[in-house]
Amino acid sequence: MAKIERHSSRTESPREIVQRAEQALASGNLDQARRLLEQLESSSPDLTELILLDAKLREAEKHEKEQANIRTTEEMLARYIQQRKKQLAQLALETLIEIAPNHPRRADYEAWVSHLDEEVALQNLLDEQLAAGLAALQVEDIYEAQRHLEALRDLDPNAPATEELAAEMIRAERGQAESADIEHIKQKVEELVASGQMDAAEQEVERLGRRNVPKITLDFLHRRLEDARAQLRVGEKMAALDIEFEKYLEAQGWAAARDVAHRYGQRFKNSPRAAEMFNEVNRREAEQRRQQSLEQGLATVEQFIAQGKRGEAELALKLLRGLDLDEEQLAALEERVRKM
Repeated sequence: MAKIERHSSRTESPREIVQRAEQALASGNLDQARRLLEQLESSSPDLTELILLDAKLREAEKHEKEQANIRTTEEMLARYIQQRKKQLAQLALETLIEIAPNHPRRADYEAWVSHLDEEVALQNLLDEQLAAGLAALQVEDIYEAQRHLEALRDLDPNAPATEELAAEMIRAERGQAESADIEHIKQKVEELVASGQMDAAEQEVERLGRRNVPKITLDFLHRRLEDARAQLRVGEKMAALDIEFEKYLEAQGWAAARDVAHRYGQRFKNSPRAAEMFNEVNRREAEQRRQQSLEQGLATVEQFIAQGKRGEAELALKLLRGLDLDEEQLAALEERVRKM
């Protein structure tokens, strides 16, 4: 690449190289901008634009480094929150606030870190109840195990500890005679749930209820069905919002698409999809504006050429160079202007 740049610079004036360097900066290609600046420093060290160009490049490099630091710190913070490491999460949060005090998710991170102590305390209680329940099952004390299971459900009915103790109790209460049959029906229920056949799964659970099956088993399966139906409803709502979002994107209805993304974020706060939607809208809208600017610029150049205004046409061409105009089309326009 550096060799190509040096070869190209032989046929370009220093001012043209400065323009290409500024275009590279504008497009985020800092490596190319640095190469062009080094060529200018070597070939035209007295060029007045060098100081400003060097300052712009340093500022861009500084910004790029700052963004990389923010991403790294944010990833560490998210990981420590997920691992419930309060001190490390607090340190990462302080670092993030220091380097990005106006971070858009600062309030969320602060809230999550502040609640970590509560989550750790809750997890300790869940672990204690689970250990006591499993110990009761070891001595076949179903009543004591049931008491600890109810305590777990009061703390968090959907916690893995609650599900684990419930599953262990199901196995403990299951009779040997019907063990294989019950397992077969449960497996079928899971398969039906996995394939989205909730009504058929419900019928299997009812069939299981007509047998000599512990109530805790039926309660567990009913909760499993309820959770699966809830997940289906969530998935359907997500899919509906996705369809609505795509419809507005296709129609270039940017405000309506952002409204869908906002509703998505309000409804599903833990999903990253809302942020992805906003990014997609911004990208599409920016592309539309760039295309409009390009078309308007082309029309302006054509108008000046038709009117014989060479100076205006040259100026309009310079503006077009920053809009990623097709090289062949740009070359053809430049040739037409030169012949004016």
